[in-house]
Amino acid sequence: GPAINQSLPIKGGAYAIKTHSLCPFKGFAEWRLFVKTYPLPSAALHASEKGVIIHNIMALIWNELHDQAALLLLTNRTLNRLILKNINIAMTAYIQGKIKSYQYLKIEKKRLFKLIKNWILLEKERPAFRVAKIEEKVSAKIANYEFSFRIDRIDNLQNNEKIILDYKTGGYNKVQDWFSERPSDPQLVIYLLAEKEKTQGIAFAQINANETAIKGISCDDTAIKGIKPLSLVRKNTTWSDQLALWNHDITALCNEFALGDARVYPVNKEATCNQCKQQPFCRIKEIVSDYKIES
Repeated sequence: GPAINQSLPIKGGAYAIKTHSLCPFKGFAEWRLFVKTYPLPSAALHASEKGVIIHNIMALIWNELHDQAALLLLTNRTLNRLILKNINIAMTAYIQGKIKSYQYLKIEKKRLFKLIKNWILLEKERPAFRVAKIEEKVSAKIANYEFSFRIDRIDNLQNNEKIILDYKTGGYNKVQDWFSERPSDPQLVIYLLAEKEKTQGIAFAQINANETAIKGISCDDTAIKGIKPLSLVRKNTTWSDQLALWNHDITALCNEFALGDARVYPVNKEATCNQCKQQPFCRIKEIVSDYKIES
């Protein structure tokens, strides 16, 4: 496809590069041609909508608490009230009367309460921290391209270093994937390259029915369960070396995207294509002879 104007910000930001990394054709179709698919009408919330609501609830809670010290002062009863209050606020603001079933909303609020409570209990077990930034809008130049995106959360640790967190409500989030040339989710790596100053590490904040966990890596030991020092994940690789390698890989992905690369080349055929709605457009079944997809 045609190249883009490098003086303009990349539309879609880090998410566009994530989509390109999954498959160049998918990235081109969704962020250059803006070929979108829309979910079927439903009386219930779609998975993506549930994810947005959880993001909003977490933002409301930490805008109120600010740090772990305030969280630890709460009684269990007060904490429950705080969670329920912000679930009601977030759901009312997002749904705005679109879903009429009282019984469904009651069940969904109960589900959200369990997820959020489990996450907050995990946060109580961490070393002391302060939530410095929530849904922070960031503009940065990475690999000579202008980016604009929102970072879910940045925490300040006791040593004034930072940890970048990205809430994830889906199931496939693997730290090891960051170390491949074409990571399926390079968003946190891109955030790190934009916020390198005093950033100690990056982590998924996994919140779903199957798993409540922090999963990430750091320059040094943070004593946060689930965040491993880089030395345990990539032996003989320093933090500065890893940042340079990530910068190289992200630059390559950005260059491909900017130059109009539209190859049908899914990074993981089964995982990528099973979640993709562009198959009638890319015609991967005709291109790849051994193509298989779950129904």
